Amino acid sequence: MRALPKFLSSLAFFGGLAVLHADNTGTSAVGAGNANAPSASVMSMSVSDMVTRSAGIMSQMQDDQHHIMFLRQQAKRSKDVIKVNCVNDKVVQVNAEMNIADAANEKLQADLARNNDDRFAQFSTLQTTGLSIKRHREEASSCVGEPELYKQEAGTTMTRPEIPDDPTWTFPYAPETEPPGYASPYQ
Repeated sequence: MRALPKFLSSLAFFGGLAVLHADNTGTSAVGAGNANAPSASVMSMSVSDMVTRSAGIMSQMQDDQHHIMFLRQQAKRSKDVIKVNCVNDKVVQVNAEMNIADAANEKLQADLARNNDDRFAQFSTLQTTGLSIKRHREEASSCVGEPELYKQEAGTTMTRPEIPDDPTWTFPYAPETEPPGYASPYQ
């Protein structure tokens, strides 16, 4: 009887370790720890879909890079050092991301030509880099002062409270009476 509680506690301890070990090895292989692991939608794409989508992603990244360069010129014209430094920081980050995207695109095109399974990982890297560059574009726009809420602000209306003693407004059906006087601290 004395051995039973010791046995159960050791069994629970080692069982818990086994569950933790299985959980850690399972998540690292699936992609929770790997940012560039291909998703299920990428794994089901055909070669022609990858070719067209990768060309679209590269085109969008180049447009984003050109827009950031335009924003840098705009910041320089405004002679605002803070805006220039902020946009220059984004330019440096985007240039590094473009180098990664160019390398991933070259590897992707080679893997697509050979129909290699590495194409899924390269396409995921290209997609991730494209999203990162798009985020940098939005950040650069906010550096210069382009608000992101133009579309949301367009539909807003403003109402103001009624002014209780508006001299320009009269009630059309009110009798000709004088409004009450207000108390003054200086009598």
